Amino acid sequence: MFAELDPAGDLERLKGWHSRPPASWNYQIAHSLVPRMAEGVSKEQIAAACAAKGAPSGRRPNADAALTAYQLLAGRSTNRCPRVPVSKYNLRKDIQISISPIHLIIEKSHPRFAVLNPRKGLVLSEGQISIWMKILKDSCAREGYENYPFEIIDVSAPNRKTRVARIWRSDGLQEASDGILTSVFQRYANTFDILVQSGFKVPDRPTRHPPAPPPNPFGF
Repeated sequence: MFAELDPAGDLERLKGWHSRPPASWNYQIAHSLVPRMAEGVSKEQIAAACAAKGAPSGRRPNADAALTAYQLLAGRSTNRCPRVPVSKYNLRKDIQISISPIHLIIEKSHPRFAVLNPRKGLVLSEGQISIWMKILKDSCAREGYENYPFEIIDVSAPNRKTRVARIWRSDGLQEASDGILTSVFQRYANTFDILVQSGFKVPDRPTRHPPAPPPNPFGF
Protein backbone atom coordinates (compact mmCIF):
# COMPACT_ATOMS: atom_id res chain seq x y z
CA MET A 1 0.00 0.00 0.00
CA PHE A 2 2.89 2.36 0.63
CA ALA A 3 6.60 2.40 -0.10
CA GLU A 4 9.08 0.28 1.86
CA LEU A 5 10.79 1.92 4.79
CA ASP A 6 13.66 4.08 3.58
CA PRO A 7 14.73 6.52 6.37
CA ALA A 8 17.41 8.28 4.30
CA GLY A 9 15.14 8.58 1.28
CA ASP A 10 12.22 9.71 3.45
CA LEU A 11 14.36 12.47 4.92
CA GLU A 12 15.49 13.74 1.53
CA ARG A 13 11.95 13.69 0.13
CA LEU A 14 10.53 15.54 3.13
CA LYS A 15 13.33 18.11 3.00
CA GLY A 16 12.68 18.59 -0.71
CA TRP A 17 8.96 19.02 -0.04
CA HIS A 18 9.56 21.76 2.52
CA SER A 19 12.28 23.39 0.39
CA ARG A 20 10.11 23.87 -2.68
CA PRO A 21 9.55 27.49 -3.72
CA PRO A 22 6.08 29.03 -3.26
CA ALA A 23 3.83 28.32 -6.23
CA SER A 24 2.81 31.20 -8.49
CA TRP A 25 -0.71 29.76 -8.82
CA ASN A 26 -2.94 27.08 -7.32
CA TYR A 27 -6.18 25.22 -7.99
CA GLN A 28 -8.34 27.49 -5.84
CA ILE A 29 -10.67 28.29 -8.74
CA ALA A 30 -11.21 24.65 -9.72
CA HIS A 31 -11.95 23.74 -6.08
CA SER A 32 -14.39 26.62 -5.72
CA LEU A 33 -16.32 25.54 -8.83
CA VAL A 34 -17.12 22.05 -7.55
CA PRO A 35 -20.41 23.13 -5.90
CA ARG A 36 -21.35 25.34 -8.84
CA MET A 37 -20.98 22.43 -11.26
CA ALA A 38 -23.02 20.12 -9.05
CA GLU A 39 -25.71 22.79 -8.77
CA GLY A 40 -26.10 22.92 -12.54
CA VAL A 41 -24.04 25.88 -13.77
CA SER A 42 -23.32 25.54 -17.49
CA LYS A 43 -20.02 24.38 -18.94
CA GLU A 44 -19.63 27.76 -20.64
CA GLN A 45 -19.97 29.56 -17.31
CA ILE A 46 -17.34 27.30 -15.78
CA ALA A 47 -14.92 28.04 -18.63
CA ALA A 48 -15.60 31.78 -18.33
CA ALA A 49 -14.95 31.76 -14.57
CA CYS A 50 -11.61 30.00 -15.06
CA ALA A 51 -10.61 32.48 -17.77
CA ALA A 52 -11.38 35.50 -15.60
CA LYS A 53 -10.14 34.59 -12.15
CA GLY A 54 -6.89 33.69 -10.45
CA ALA A 55 -3.28 34.11 -11.52
CA PRO A 56 -2.98 34.27 -15.34
CA SER A 57 -0.47 31.41 -15.38
CA GLY A 58 -2.94 29.16 -13.58
CA ARG A 59 -6.07 29.85 -15.61
CA ARG A 60 -5.49 27.18 -18.23
CA PRO A 61 -4.74 24.33 -15.78
CA ASN A 62 -7.70 25.35 -13.61
CA ALA A 63 -9.97 25.31 -16.67
CA ASP A 64 -8.51 21.97 -17.74
CA ALA A 65 -9.20 20.44 -14.32
CA ALA A 66 -12.65 21.97 -13.89
CA LEU A 67 -13.90 21.10 -17.37
CA THR A 68 -12.67 17.52 -16.99
CA ALA A 69 -14.49 17.25 -13.66
CA TYR A 70 -17.62 18.80 -15.16
CA GLN A 71 -18.72 15.56 -16.81
CA LEU A 72 -18.79 13.87 -13.38
CA LEU A 73 -20.44 16.70 -11.44
CA ALA A 74 -22.81 18.54 -13.78
CA GLY A 75 -26.26 19.02 -12.25
CA ARG A 76 -25.96 16.18 -9.76
CA SER A 77 -27.15 18.03 -6.67
CA THR A 78 -30.76 18.93 -5.97
CA ASN A 79 -29.70 21.37 -3.25
CA ARG A 80 -27.01 23.95 -2.67
CA CYS A 81 -23.60 22.39 -1.99
CA PRO A 82 -22.07 24.01 1.08
CA ARG A 83 -18.39 23.75 1.87
CA VAL A 84 -17.61 21.78 5.00
CA PRO A 85 -15.46 24.01 7.27
CA VAL A 86 -12.71 21.45 7.84
CA SER A 87 -9.24 22.52 6.68
CA LYS A 88 -6.70 20.91 9.02
CA TYR A 89 -5.94 17.50 10.44
CA ASN A 90 -3.94 17.87 13.64
CA LEU A 91 -1.40 15.10 13.79
CA ARG A 92 0.46 16.75 16.69
CA LYS A 93 0.59 20.24 18.12
CA ASP A 94 3.47 21.01 15.78
CA ILE A 95 2.31 19.00 12.75
CA GLN A 96 -0.86 19.76 10.81
CA ILE A 97 -1.99 18.27 7.53
CA SER A 98 -3.95 20.51 5.20
CA ILE A 99 -7.31 19.14 4.07
CA SER A 100 -8.53 19.76 0.54
CA PRO A 101 -11.87 21.62 0.30
CA ILE A 102 -14.81 19.32 1.07
CA HIS A 103 -18.32 20.01 -0.26
CA LEU A 104 -21.63 18.36 0.57
CA ILE A 105 -23.54 17.12 -2.47
CA ILE A 106 -27.14 15.98 -2.05
CA GLU A 107 -28.02 13.74 -5.00
CA LYS A 108 -31.59 12.39 -5.08
CA SER A 109 -31.88 12.95 -1.33
CA HIS A 110 -28.61 11.09 -0.68
CA PRO A 111 -25.87 13.30 0.86
CA ARG A 112 -22.23 12.69 -0.01
CA PHE A 113 -19.00 14.51 0.73
CA ALA A 114 -17.11 15.41 -2.45
CA VAL A 115 -13.43 16.35 -2.82
CA LEU A 116 -11.60 17.26 -6.02
CA ASN A 117 -8.12 16.02 -6.95
CA PRO A 118 -7.28 18.63 -9.61
CA ARG A 119 -3.56 17.95 -9.83
CA LYS A 120 -2.61 16.43 -13.16
CA GLY A 121 0.51 14.75 -11.82
CA LEU A 122 -0.97 13.43 -8.56
CA VAL A 123 -1.81 9.92 -9.78
CA LEU A 124 -2.82 7.83 -6.77
CA SER A 125 -3.25 4.10 -6.35
CA GLU A 126 -6.33 2.57 -4.78
CA GLY A 127 -4.39 2.12 -1.53
CA GLN A 128 -3.32 5.77 -1.49
CA ILE A 129 -6.89 6.90 -2.19
CA SER A 130 -8.06 4.71 0.69
CA ILE A 131 -5.61 6.42 3.06
CA TRP A 132 -6.66 9.87 1.83
CA MET A 133 -10.34 9.05 2.32
CA LYS A 134 -9.63 7.79 5.84
CA ILE A 135 -7.97 11.13 6.67
CA LEU A 136 -10.94 13.05 5.21
CA LYS A 137 -13.47 10.89 7.04
CA ASP A 138 -11.67 11.17 10.37
CA SER A 139 -11.32 14.95 9.91
CA CYS A 140 -15.07 15.35 9.47
CA ALA A 141 -15.85 12.99 12.34
CA ARG A 142 -13.63 15.02 14.67
CA GLU A 143 -15.80 18.06 13.87
CA GLY A 144 -19.03 16.18 14.55
CA TYR A 145 -20.24 15.68 10.99
CA GLU A 146 -22.44 12.78 9.97
CA ASN A 147 -20.76 9.70 8.53
CA TYR A 148 -21.81 10.34 4.94
CA PRO A 149 -20.06 8.51 2.09
CA PHE A 150 -17.09 10.24 0.49
CA GLU A 151 -16.15 10.55 -3.13
CA ILE A 152 -13.01 11.90 -4.72
CA ILE A 153 -13.41 13.50 -8.13
CA ASP A 154 -10.07 12.55 -9.67
CA VAL A 155 -8.96 14.35 -12.83
CA SER A 156 -5.28 13.40 -12.76
CA ALA A 157 -3.47 12.07 -15.83
CA PRO A 158 -2.46 8.39 -15.46
CA ASN A 159 -0.25 8.69 -18.56
CA ARG A 160 1.09 12.08 -17.37
CA LYS A 161 -0.38 13.72 -20.48
CA THR A 162 -4.16 13.43 -20.72
CA ARG A 163 -6.51 13.90 -17.78
CA VAL A 164 -9.03 11.14 -17.12
CA ALA A 165 -12.22 11.80 -15.12
CA ARG A 166 -12.78 9.17 -12.45
CA ILE A 167 -14.79 8.92 -9.24
CA TRP A 168 -13.45 7.05 -6.23
CA ARG A 169 -16.24 6.26 -3.76
CA SER A 170 -15.71 5.28 -0.15
CA ASP A 171 -18.54 2.75 -0.33
CA GLY A 172 -16.67 0.99 -3.13
CA LEU A 173 -13.24 0.88 -1.48
CA GLN A 174 -11.80 -1.04 1.43
CA GLU A 175 -11.23 1.57 4.12
CA ALA A 176 -7.69 1.97 5.40
CA SER A 177 -7.45 0.68 8.95
CA ASP A 178 -6.57 2.79 11.97
CA GLY A 179 -3.36 0.78 12.19
CA ILE A 180 -2.28 1.67 8.67
CA LEU A 181 -3.05 5.34 9.23
CA THR A 182 -1.09 5.31 12.50
CA SER A 183 1.90 3.70 10.76
CA VAL A 184 1.85 6.27 7.96
CA PHE A 185 1.61 9.20 10.38
CA GLN A 186 4.27 7.79 12.70
CA ARG A 187 6.62 7.44 9.77
CA TYR A 188 5.98 11.04 8.78
CA ALA A 189 6.37 12.32 12.35
CA ASN A 190 9.63 10.42 12.91
CA THR A 191 11.11 11.85 9.73
CA PHE A 192 9.85 15.34 10.57
CA ASP A 193 11.55 15.15 13.99
CA ILE A 194 14.86 14.06 12.44
CA LEU A 195 14.62 16.91 9.93
CA VAL A 196 14.01 19.53 12.63
CA GLN A 197 16.72 18.11 14.91
CA SER A 198 19.20 18.42 12.03
CA GLY A 199 18.71 22.21 12.16
CA PHE A 200 16.48 22.51 9.11
CA LYS A 201 13.93 25.30 9.53
CA VAL A 202 10.55 24.22 8.25
CA PRO A 203 9.11 27.31 6.52
CA ASP A 204 5.65 28.63 7.24
CA ARG A 205 3.40 28.41 4.22
CA PRO A 206 0.64 30.89 3.33
CA THR A 207 -2.77 29.58 4.41
CA ARG A 208 -4.93 31.69 2.13
CA HIS A 209 -5.01 29.11 -0.68
CA PRO A 210 -6.93 25.83 -0.58
CA PRO A 211 -4.30 23.12 -0.28
CA ALA A 212 -3.55 20.16 -2.47
CA PRO A 213 -4.05 16.65 -1.10
CA PRO A 214 -1.78 15.74 1.81
CA PRO A 215 1.94 15.76 1.01
CA ASN A 216 3.18 12.39 -0.11
CA PRO A 217 6.93 12.56 0.63
CA PHE A 218 7.38 8.84 1.08
CA GLY A 219 5.60 7.64 -2.04
CA PHE A 220 2.80 5.85 -0.19
